[in-house]
Amino acid sequence: MPEAVRAYSREKDFLQIRKIQNDILNAYLLDFSKHAGRSEIMRISELWNSIN
Repeated sequence: MPEAVRAYSREKDFLQIRKIQNDILNAYLLDFSKHAGRSEIMRISELWNSIN
């Protein structure tokens, strides 16, 4: 996550870094719907949430 590393090098603010990381992870979750069929989205989301 290069964006989080850049933010840390500039700000040294762990709360900001965690927000950036969460934003990236949420973008991944939203991206599933672009590449999976409707029936697969629920299962993929459940799996993602179990490892996230």
